[in-house]
Parts: sequence; structure tokens; C-alpha cells
Amino acid sequence: MCIAILNTAGTIKQKTFKHCWDNNPDGGGIAYAKDGKIKIVKELKSWKELYKQYIFIRTENPGANILLHFRIATHGKINEVNCHPFKVSNTLAFIHNG
Repeated sequence: MCIAILNTAGTIKQKTFKHCWDNNPDGGGIAYAKDGKIKIVKELKSWKELYKQYIFIRTENPGANILLHFRIATHGKINEVNCHPFKVSNTLAFIHNG
């Protein structure tokens, strides 16, 4: 199963982040709101790159709620299109598990 996280406070430790990626290695993504709009970051190859982006986002937006998703592909190609989060509109994104 995929790993879906709502990070409301604090910073996820690098070891935990890597563990999530290692167990769900088919891509990861981040969604958060900035200036009233949803921003999404996706990464398919490097947990370190995704973590770097996460730390930047958390540092620049310390009070933000952040959605994180680590994918294990059960259906569909391993590509950015199938990687979560999915943007619905400028104010709504979602992740799911199965």
C-alpha cells in the first residue's frame, strides 16, 4: 500500500522519509498551499531530491499543512501523471491509498 501523510507540524526526519520511499519506490509527491493556491512537487527517481524539496517547503512555510505521498504502483505506469498528489483546482489537491 502507498503511504499517505498529512504533515501538520514539525519536520519529518530524514530516516523516516527514506524509509517511506524505500518501501514505496515508485514516486513521491508533496502538496501544500501558498498564497491561496495549491503547489505540487513530484519526484520519480530520488528520495534525496524530494526530501530536499520538502525541507525547503517546510522551512519557507512553517505553519503549512503538507500532504506527502509515496507510491507503490499497483496499476498504471510509473510516471509523473500517475504520481500523487493530484491537483483538482487551484485550491484543492488529493492523495489516496488504493
